[in-house]
Amino acid sequence: GMSDLLDTTNRAKALQDFVSSTDGDALIQLYRRAGNIVRAEEKKDCISYGRDDALYETTVTMITADKTLLDALQNNGQMAIQLAEKQDYAIAMAELAKLKPAVDVFFNDVKVNDDDSNIRQMRLDTLGTLRNLMNKIADFSKVE
Repeated sequence: GMSDLLDTTNRAKALQDFVSSTDGDALIQLYRRAGNIVRAEEKKDCISYGRDDALYETTVTMITADKTLLDALQNNGQMAIQLAEKQDYAIAMAELAKLKPAVDVFFNDVKVNDDDSNIRQMRLDTLGTLRNLMNKIADFSKVE
């Protein structure tokens, strides 16, 4: 109905406003970087990554960068979703932007396509979770 339409408009406007900010630019880069890797590997493996349960039940040994990003997804990520549910999109996106340091360290310190297939899967699920989380808040794939 009308409220859905307004919500979509508010969301789009929040995204446009946000994207023109420094935080916004950083988020777009982050989305593309995570999204491109995950998409390429999903195509190759014919499965979709980003199952939360796969992350939290994993038995593989995580390094600090893995744990830090997972913690950030659970904390800032979940907070961003709650804010978006209240339609506080601008604040939700600012909360998402707080993920950036953890993502930067992740890309710096880990080899996503690890030789160990279980570790590789966990890392792709982590990045898939990040992508899915961002998509719940705004359609980042639409931003050019």
